[in-house]
Amino acid sequence: MGFGFPRSETLKRSWELDMWKDEIVEEIRKIRDDHAKKFNYDLDAIYEDLKKAEEKSGRILIQPPARKPLKSTA
Repeated sequence: MGFGFPRSETLKRSWELDMWKDEIVEEIRKIRDDHAKKFNYDLDAIYEDLKKAEEKSGRILIQPPARKPLKSTA
């Protein structure tokens, strides 16, 4: 394909043409980004906010049992 673009740019453009956009996924990504912006993308602050919301919800949260590590073959 000779459109005057470097090969990597051509591949990127062909990928973008083939991408199918899901409105629901896009909406969720926007919600997540808006939430992260409120905390200046500080992961610790985002985590604390989510934990507070979790506690405030009043739902009973069940933690699955810890998984046993796989045995090393090395």
